[in-house]
Amino acid sequence: MLCIPLGQAADVAMTVTIGNAIKRAAESDNADWIGRVIWLLTGYAVAQAVFRYFQRWWIVVVSREVEVDLKQDTFEKLTGLSFEFHNRSRSGDVVSRLTSDVENVRMFLGPGLMYTVGAMVVVPISLGVLFSLNAWVTLAMIVPMTAMGWIMKALTPRIHRYSMEVQESLADISHRAQENFGGIRVVQAAGIEDAQAA
Repeated sequence: MLCIPLGQAADVAMTVTIGNAIKRAAESDNADWIGRVIWLLTGYAVAQAVFRYFQRWWIVVVSREVEVDLKQDTFEKLTGLSFEFHNRSRSGDVVSRLTSDVENVRMFLGPGLMYTVGAMVVVPISLGVLFSLNAWVTLAMIVPMTAMGWIMKALTPRIHRYSMEVQESLADISHRAQENFGGIRVVQAAGIEDAQAA
């Protein structure tokens, strides 16, 4: 978990170093320091690559383990439920929950958590560095960032509604496919292949 803030800190350090190098190059004719800056940037880049590799590796491994455990627990729960439950539940809906819902949980616990923690680290550090360089530019950046937050808050219910519609469509497709594959002979005997394909 420490790899996330350390990787973000290396990213900010690279940006600050490049900015200082550009400022120094504009003010000085002496170029002896450029080699040291290149080595420093190389060190930051290597550190950032190592931290990013381990943070992604850790997040992916842990989120996949959570996904496997969730699917196993859900499967065990489904196999232990009564016949009445399975008789009144659509199989496509159950399959959709076993795949899509568990995948959404994995994405939240994996990449979602990684990007959230990364933003919680990089935004305050970046704003602090930027404020120390130019307060007016920092204030000018805070306005669109705040507006973007409000826009995302306003769009989230709509995105959630679309996601639910997609999941319901996926459940319907899974249900039709399972029933048609299970009763393919009945579909063929009744001559309703075209109607079922539509």
